[in-house]
Amino acid sequence: MLDIFEKDTSLCIWVCECRNSDQIMVLLGSEENRDINNNFDDITYDNAKYFNSNDYDSAIDHVYKYIRYIFKNQMHINKHYKFDTYKSIDDIKRLQNGEDIHDIKIYYELASYCDINERYSCDLAFKDNKLGIKFQNLDNYYVSDFIECDINLTDEVSLMLDMKQRLDKFIDDELAYYIEMNGVIKSQNINI
Repeated sequence: MLDIFEKDTSLCIWVCECRNSDQIMVLLGSEENRDINNNFDDITYDNAKYFNSNDYDSAIDHVYKYIRYIFKNQMHINKHYKFDTYKSIDDIKRLQNGEDIHDIKIYYELASYCDINERYSCDLAFKDNKLGIKFQNLDNYYVSDFIECDINLTDEVSLMLDMKQRLDKFIDDELAYYIEMNGVIKSQNINI
């Protein structure tokens, strides 16, 4: 069992082999979900998450998502970002203003801002004569459709910061959705 505390926030993590199988069993709770011998309660047991016996990476990723979510204000993670533009700011502004640029395909990525650690990117795209963004997992699957939006094209730095802000919000929303769908926090008294 591992306890993580920060002021009024706590997370208790139990990881073991399931006694009925060889699966990895991950249990998450708070101080209220353990007894004096550090054993988990029935609520925590009912919300256990199971992983194949050799799927350590998925079990670690599951626990890490909870740690990041619950302690997001206390964590300072060294991030690795990558920003690329595939067209100049002037060309992108001309597209935004409706000027005809013959070498732009129907659906063309104009810039990309990647969070290497989280494995997501925010891509500035041109589709149906409109500028917008789409989010993509770096493992080559799209997680959002094209979203038409106004983007800050003052200069490359402004574009980069706008895309960074949009990507950070998207990643936070994805993490919150993951936590909500797994239901551990809602069904237990984990202090957030």
